[in-house]
Amino acid sequence: MGGLSSLDESGRYLSPTIVVSPSSDSQLMQEEIFGPILPILTYEKFDQVVNFINGKDKALSVYYAGNPNSKHFKRLTDETSSGNISANDVLGHTMDLENGFGGVGPSGHGRVGGYESFKGWSNAKSII
Repeated sequence: MGGLSSLDESGRYLSPTIVVSPSSDSQLMQEEIFGPILPILTYEKFDQVVNFINGKDKALSVYYAGNPNSKHFKRLTDETSSGNISANDVLGHTMDLENGFGGVGPSGHGRVGGYESFKGWSNAKSII
């Protein structure tokens, strides 16, 4: 893995790590990431971004660095599917109690956090 990081296996600690341009066939890019690792991918044409995302299983989250009012961000929201799309943020969606946190398809079903979690763990009774 490229980038600077600190690993202490006995203390189960991995410092936040940025990986620039990881290989698309690397294990990092084949599985969901549950840790402080952020791969940074670059592109020449935005169609490459949309095609890359749509060519994989649905992601838990897509992180966009740029103007959230741009045509590129709108394309991500309109042309891809994921549990979350964030502009200029990589953690806010995990703490959003109003919308909850969750994925679609292989990245998970349902949402947790706040009211969404309450509904998910409740069993409403229909009375007709």
